[in-house]
Amino acid sequence: MADHHSYVDHRIRVVKYFKPLPDSQSLLLAHILLTAGVLGLPGGIVFAFLTHVAGFFVITLVSLVVVPGAVVRRNDYYRQLEAATPKPTGREMDDLLHNDLCRVEEAALRQLNLTWDDLELDPANYDPFADLTGAEPENRPRKRPLIVFGPVETSKFAIGDDGVWRFQQYQVMVICPTNYHLAIHRCVIDFVTGDWQSEETQEYHYADVVAVSTNSYRAPDLQVANDEPDKERKISFSTTLLKEFQIVVSSGDRSRVVVGMSDAQNPAVRAQLPDSGISQVIDVIRKVLRDKKGGTGTVT
Repeated sequence: MADHHSYVDHRIRVVKYFKPLPDSQSLLLAHILLTAGVLGLPGGIVFAFLTHVAGFFVITLVSLVVVPGAVVRRNDYYRQLEAATPKPTGREMDDLLHNDLCRVEEAALRQLNLTWDDLELDPANYDPFADLTGAEPENRPRKRPLIVFGPVETSKFAIGDDGVWRFQQYQVMVICPTNYHLAIHRCVIDFVTGDWQSEETQEYHYADVVAVSTNSYRAPDLQVANDEPDKERKISFSTTLLKEFQIVVSSGDRSRVVVGMSDAQNPAVRAQLPDSGISQVIDVIRKVLRDKKGGTGTVT
């Protein structure tokens, strides 16, 4: 039961994080209308009664319409505010994402029928979650798979107070170099529900791996914009430039994860993402490929 409550609390916090705050101008307008309506109603009635001026009956009728409308607007604002707050901090969100990624990591090893001891990795050279957790080197696990994660480019996102872009969906690639092959598990995490989908596995002989690289390309049809009423926090790319990490095999198959997003027209405007350690991943895979008899690989 405790685990269930923890899970529900986890998801409620994630939902609140991605809910945009209501526009404060809407509340201000509601208060102005409410004040005007409340003050205008008795004044209009008294003045119309004393002067028999029909125009003030109009004021009275308008007040009777404005006041309920202002109340509805004000209540809508507070309802939206309650749905979006209190928001978790960026560190809390990173901890929640870390938990989801660890569950994917465990599932990947099970599906690939591997253990940490099967991995051909130097235990000291890579921690896939260092940027998320802030772990010190001495606290890192002895061995674990190479893990690359990045946003689903069409996913909705929110920008935290720390400037980090956090997405509702993430692509995850779990890479397991063993003594005899390169095993890969891929899926998409739904950060809001904690579930994952589009799950698939591949296993390649090292000789079949022909490239490990990053590649940037324009996606002119992809609209990147956040759902944010505050104009100062509004982001919209004119033309989206995506950066992908990819593993290519001789058959032409590619395993890919988006690891960067920016505005092609304004390179300074880019998604600030947690460091996924791509350069380390490439270095590790390149070393494994070179150490294996017949292994070939290129890095671009």
